[in-house]
Amino acid sequence: MARITAEQIEACGVVGAGGAGFPTHVKLKAKAEFILLNAAECEPLLHKDKELRRFGREVLDGLEAARRAGRGRRPSSGSGQVRGRDRSVAPPTLNGQTTITPLSASYPSGDEFILVYDCTGRIIPPGQIPLSVGCVVINVETALNIVPSR
Repeated sequence: MARITAEQIEACGVVGAGGAGFPTHVKLKAKAEFILLNAAECEPLLHKDKELRRFGREVLDGLEAARRAGRGRRPSSGSGQVRGRDRSVAPPTLNGQTTITPLSASYPSGDEFILVYDCTGRIIPPGQIPLSVGCVVINVETALNIVPSR
């Protein structure tokens, strides 16, 4: 896959698909240590991420493109699909670098504050955003939207 830049992501108009529509390129240009893929379905009747499983490779390609556009952050995926896993066992990785992190059984599990804590142990101060503790969070659909073509 050719390297995608934050500028290309901006030119294509990619925005967060989680509801707020925040410009993805702004997050990727910011200084951060981690990029987190929010793969938690936090509402009982939602299953959008589950529907996107058939694009798993493209989602991971989008996460990798976002990581590289953001100057090489450590990738992690927080997933409610592996809740209850024994935390004394090392979490699995994808491609040897993307860590799959089991999330706590808390509601809403897809909340950025909870996701950042579960994946990094960092606490976002009240009134702040994940960038304030060195994290960029994108959701599954946003990662899919970064991939040039499918």
